[in-house]
Amino acid sequence: MGSAENAVRAESLRLSGNYSGAIELFTDAIRAKPDYWWAYAHRAAARAALGNFIGAYDDFNSARQYYISNNQLSWFLGQKAELFRLWARATLMGGGEFKDGLKHWDKDEDVKDAPPDLGSAGYEIAASQRPEGSNHAVNIGKALEQMKCAIRLFSKAHDLVDCNPWILAHRGATYTMRYWVGHPHRRFAGGTPEDFELAEKDFEAAYERNPGYGWAYAFHAVLVALYDVGKQDAGKQDAVLHDPGHHDMLERAMTLVGKASINGLDRTLTLLRIMMALATYRANKAAGTGVEPSAGFKTAAEYAWQTLQIDSEEAAARYFVADNVHHMSNSDDADARHTIVRARAELRGLRARIIAMEGGLDCMEEKFADACEKLEFLRRNFDLEAYSLVRRDPAWARVRDGRFLHAGGQPRGLDDAHKHYRRLFQF
Repeated sequence: MGSAENAVRAESLRLSGNYSGAIELFTDAIRAKPDYWWAYAHRAAARAALGNFIGAYDDFNSARQYYISNNQLSWFLGQKAELFRLWARATLMGGGEFKDGLKHWDKDEDVKDAPPDLGSAGYEIAASQRPEGSNHAVNIGKALEQMKCAIRLFSKAHDLVDCNPWILAHRGATYTMRYWVGHPHRRFAGGTPEDFELAEKDFEAAYERNPGYGWAYAFHAVLVALYDVGKQDAGKQDAVLHDPGHHDMLERAMTLVGKASINGLDRTLTLLRIMMALATYRANKAAGTGVEPSAGFKTAAEYAWQTLQIDSEEAAARYFVADNVHHMSNSDDADARHTIVRARAELRGLRARIIAMEGGLDCMEEKFADACEKLEFLRRNFDLEAYSLVRRDPAWARVRDGRFLHAGGQPRGLDDAHKHYRRLFQF
């Protein structure tokens, strides 16, 4: 098959979400035609979605001149901006990789002449006051830099086309992420009012141009649900950002969730989980006294009950239901005790399944000593689904199979991992 045919098939896979298959075919196309710059850029988009941020950045740089020469810079800039947005999210979660040549993204050729980030001033001031010392603080600083680059590149792409709802919605999502994180020296305490206003304007413009844009409604819901935290943190802003009738921003957020669902975003459980989590941010100063849950936790419980109608095993929902029942009932009430027991069981099972999957990742990286620790945890914490995962998941295959333990060149720790596996299943 020729390079063009491979690239066409690869793009079809990328658009359908099969990023690994797309990358494989794009690589085949590039191998057959080393100057296939279109394939480089689209492989970059697939790599960004999959989490290979450095590889994606290098691919974009390889393809840059082609897109400049062929007047296709808007798509290129939008995808490169999305790379920075996804990279920032991964950096916040501890999954963003870096290398020496990628320390100052504002010196990137495309970023240098991009429009300014209109919502960034407050964050730059806060960053200069940021206490140093912890790795997480450094990661948040890097993530803020990446968000700023994303916003500037989205703006540059927007200036070229002016009406692309995808660019508007994803720039709005970047503002939302930064508003959520807040200032580096008071993390997760709410961002600047400018970021809220800019994000809202982008979301509204996105679905004005595309009324069926469910993703934009969903992200707008997240932004709106965060509003009261940001408002409190901003220092009693006088400006009224919304119609005075919108006293409960979470209700408005749920209206947007409904629009997201109606307009093609069929992720009801995910959206309810988001709203349930965001409701907890409304907790007032009385929260945690053990006397009366705040309005935020009561609202979280309402979403939790809705969630359990869809998935009775949703662990986070079980927690908020237990919280709600405990405060509604006498602490010695049998129903209250049973909701706590059930929530604890669901959370324990969830933790075991996460540990089993983390162990699978250890096996993929041949970190078998770490996999031993996961197996020992599972031995002390039985969970049927977690055990089934270890018994059947291909990632654990080398640990399960003892035929090659005494062959030359086996990875370090594999023998011990196999012994832990046998001990786990008692054979």
